[in-house]
Amino acid sequence: MKMHLRMNPLSLGIVLLTIFGLLAVFIYSRPPRITRRAIVWKQGTLGLIVPVYWYGSITSLIKISEAGVPTIAVINLASATGPILYWNRTTHAFQDAGVKTVGDVWTGYNSVPITTVERQIRDYMRWYPDISGIFLDGSSASPSTSSYKYYEALYRYTKSLRKNALVIENPGTWVPQQYLERNGRNTSNIILISENGAPYSMREMKFNTIPAWAHKYPRRRFAVIVHGAKRSQLLVFLKKLTVFEHAGWVYVTNEDEPNPYASLPSYWKMEIQFVEHVDSTNVRTPRNGPPYTREAFHK
Repeated sequence: MKMHLRMNPLSLGIVLLTIFGLLAVFIYSRPPRITRRAIVWKQGTLGLIVPVYWYGSITSLIKISEAGVPTIAVINLASATGPILYWNRTTHAFQDAGVKTVGDVWTGYNSVPITTVERQIRDYMRWYPDISGIFLDGSSASPSTSSYKYYEALYRYTKSLRKNALVIENPGTWVPQQYLERNGRNTSNIILISENGAPYSMREMKFNTIPAWAHKYPRRRFAVIVHGAKRSQLLVFLKKLTVFEHAGWVYVTNEDEPNPYASLPSYWKMEIQFVEHVDSTNVRTPRNGPPYTREAFHK
């Protein structure tokens, strides 16, 4: 007697959804396949600071790891309640490739209780052993002693957990020197001095003045991000940012609000090529053409 296995459409659909669900978990929990390559972080080298505020695009992660230039990847997992396998493996793969990963923690312009921020910093360090540092988002620009002490305490706390940790503050504007160094001691490693859309960034570079104290520090202590920039604006921004904003870390993308960091820019390869061949010490390209000078940008 022959027996026929029959399955109604609903049961078949449940089985198929289960299979596809397990397959998706397998795919998105894998770390990117990254070929280890040594990246030498020279003092004058221009670098990329890339917010990675997406999940699942392994191809994009591989592109970041294979950039071949000094790169900082910013991830935002502060709201997580525990370690995420995908990002654990990704931070490990990034470390192998020479990419520094920093965890975004919101400080609310000095309004978030410092114990809350410290807990999130501690979670990043504990959950992701290969993370390179912390990105203090929503940093204050207020010239107040209480604000200076707040961020200096967070800097000291991060360093107490990991001596070589990278601490980046994001006020999004120029700030008093005390946010970078106070009483002869560092209070941050890098300051993100601008994070704006292309139209505002263009006006900012035209009318803003770099504080006199900033010239005492190398460009690698400052970073700038521009979003919503067209391909035709890419080289203009990258050239000008190194001069008018005194920036050693840059990122320009055509992606825009509500989340300009949901994917890499369409001109990613072009951006890498420019960054790779520009020496931020004298702001010139060693491959083609004359040095980039301030006067040239007024044309």
